[in-house]
Amino acid sequence: RVPSLRLDDGEVIIQSMAIIEYLEELSPEPALLPDALLDRARHRQVAALIGCDIHPLHNVAVLNRLRGMGHDEGDVTAWIGHWIGEGFAAVEALIGDAEFCFGAVGLADVYVLPQVYAARRFNVDMTPYPRICRVEALALQHPAFQTAHPDAQSDKPE
Repeated sequence: RVPSLRLDDGEVIIQSMAIIEYLEELSPEPALLPDALLDRARHRQVAALIGCDIHPLHNVAVLNRLRGMGHDEGDVTAWIGHWIGEGFAAVEALIGDAEFCFGAVGLADVYVLPQVYAARRFNVDMTPYPRICRVEALALQHPAFQTAHPDAQSDKPE
């Protein structure tokens, strides 16, 4: 399954949240979650909205199933745009006007940037989401996000 992380000893960890939590516990500084419980919950709710409500509805298996049921690319694109839009409307309402989603870089931002990348790949109109676009712009200037960006990966498919 993708995403997956192969450890030096050959073990493989799958799924974004498990990988992120493993890496956070392995290298807790800088922390992806703030100290305050409510602030931690805010990050987790954005991560869950993206990881559970948006992303699964446009992964390859779902899109291929739609195509296999006779839906054309216009239907598939409309499906993607609808579910990303629904999810982004919720995320937009949750994040603040500070830097990144909730101030310092955190877990929510780690989920937002890849979802924005997907939205742009599928030509989703980002105009209704100025807060999300602000987070994207800040992240694209941050060295960690630049290094992790899909376009920076040597094994990125064409």
